[in-house]
Parts: sequence; structure tokens; C-alpha cells
Amino acid sequence: MADKKNKPLTEQSDFLDEYLRRANESESSSENDNNSGVKSENEKTLLKSEEEYVKATNDFETEFSSTRPTKSKKESIVETTESPQSEEPLKKDKKVKTEVLTETSGDDSSNENFVESKKNKRGWYTIAAVAIILIGISIGYLRYKNATMKNVLVEGNYYTSEESIIAKANIPANVSPDSVDLTVVIKRIETLPYVKQAEVILMPPSQVKIFVIERIPLGLLLDGRKKALVDQDGIILPQLSDKTPNVPLVFGFPIKKVNDTLNTTYFKEMSRFLTALHSHALGNSTISEVAWSNEDGVVAMSTENGIKLIFGKNNSENGLKSWESFYAQIAPKVGLASLSEVDLRWQGQVITR
Repeated sequence: MADKKNKPLTEQSDFLDEYLRRANESESSSENDNNSGVKSENEKTLLKSEEEYVKATNDFETEFSSTRPTKSKKESIVETTESPQSEEPLKKDKKVKTEVLTETSGDDSSNENFVESKKNKRGWYTIAAVAIILIGISIGYLRYKNATMKNVLVEGNYYTSEESIIAKANIPANVSPDSVDLTVVIKRIETLPYVKQAEVILMPPSQVKIFVIERIPLGLLLDGRKKALVDQDGIILPQLSDKTPNVPLVFGFPIKKVNDTLNTTYFKEMSRFLTALHSHALGNSTISEVAWSNEDGVVAMSTENGIKLIFGKNNSENGLKSWESFYAQIAPKVGLASLSEVDLRWQGQVITR
């Protein structure tokens, strides 16, 4: 039985054909010998073949049913709806989908563990960063706490000496930054005549930087025998022996004392003219004296031939533009030596005498 089951289906089919052939031969021989009453050898062979046929048929059905692959209900439905051309790609697609679903469902717990692990790492990174920052702040605070002021640097000064600024700041050596009141130090420095504004910066472990903005003298006031420089704000400034600014002489205003302020309406008009003159190249080089006249306003004198220049009131910038045009275009033609007065108060015209 085992040997017959292992035979190929083609061999069993040959056996059945042989059986049918013998049966036909036996029927033919039995028709010729039916009067003898004795069974022939062919009839015996036929009986034997019938038994073998029944047995072979049973073995064939058993073997065919065991070798045929079984299919699930789901697969049978798919086969009836799918075309032969797309069967192989669909099978591959099913396999891929099945693997993906299997891996996804199987890795749910591992994904959750991965996300949780990532969150934990971020938390540790944050803690480490905060710890580093706190350590840095602590170290900086300790350095600042234990620092002592030893070196003082001064910047922005020209008229005021570095020594006078450091002396006025009066910051004791080898003191901690906590013991220095910067507001008091700044106020002391700003009492210097030429210092308009001061700033003090502590730079641990041992340095102090002082930055100053100085007042700029715009004119030299003459009041009888008194002389004093003056800035844009009308602050009276002392003359310096080692630094003499190139500014015009200013007449018509009283000099009281250093750090006093000229805040009259007349001086404010004069201050606007002096400020414009300071930034005007031709005017600054050709005008040597300036005075205030209640009748004519700002009156100046040229450095060349001492010509009287009348600028008037509230006419500083326009008057200087008119003087520049006149000096460049008309003066070379008429000659400054022939002039004694140039009136620049009128828009678009210049009157000479």
C-alpha cells in the first residue's frame, strides 16, 4: 500500500489502461467459448483484474485526496475574484501586509518603551544643562564676590586728563565690587567741568572702566578782561593751557563763573549759530569773531579784511549758505578789499556796502 501511494499519478493511469485492454480481450474470447461451459483462463484474469481495478481505484482516490492542498475559505474567495495575471503580485502584497501588521502589532510595546526612553533622555539632558548653567553662575558669583578692584581704565576723554578723572572717581584699591556705589562715583566724575556724562563699568576680577562724554567748546567768551569757553548748552568752561580749541571769539555775554550757565533767549540764538558754524567748514575757517546785537541779531567778522557779516535772527543755516555762495562766486569778482559790510539776512539776495 505504501509503495502504491508513492507512485506517480501517470503510472496508475497506465495501469488502468492495461486493465481495460485486458477486459476487452476477455470479452472477445468469452463470446467464442460460451458453449463449452468451462471458464477460460481469460475469465480468471478478468476477475483478478476487476479486484485489482477496485483496489487501485481506492488507492488512487486516497492518494489524490492526501496530496491535494487544502485552502481556507478566505483564500478560496480571493482566488475566485482575482485574475491569473495579478495573482502573484497580490500574494506578495498580502505577504508584505501581513508582515507589516505582524511587526506593528508585535512592536507596540517596544515603541512605547522607545518613546519613554527618549523622554527620559531629554529630561536628563535638561537637568544636566540647568546644572551646568547654575554651576557657571555660581563660579561667576564667587569670582565677583572675591574680586578686588585694582586697575582703572579711562576712555572718551580729551580735554580732561585721565589722572583727574581717576582721582575724582576715588575708587579705593583692593576693594570688592559690592562695596563700590557706582551712582556716587558717576556723580563725582560729572562734577568735572568738561565731563558732560560718565559711565562706570566693573569688570571682574580686578578692573574698572570709566567712559566719559565731554563738552565741546564752541566759542571763547570775552567780557572785559575775563575769558572763558562756552559749549552748546551755555556752560562756562575754563581755558586749558595745553589744549586751545579753534573757536571764534564771542562778545556780548557776561562771564560769571565756571560751570555757570548762559540761558538767556539771546544766547540760545547765539548757541544755534555757533553749533551750525562749528560744522560748517567754510564758515568756521573764514569767521573769527561773533557778537550779539539787539538790532541786527548775530553779527560776525571775517578773518580776511575784517568785513562785517550780518546774519540776523533765526537765520543761522540760511545765512551761512548765503555767505558760502557769495564767497565762492561774487567775492572773487568784486574783491573783499572793497567791501566793509555784507548783509545776509535776506532770502535769495545779498546786500553789500
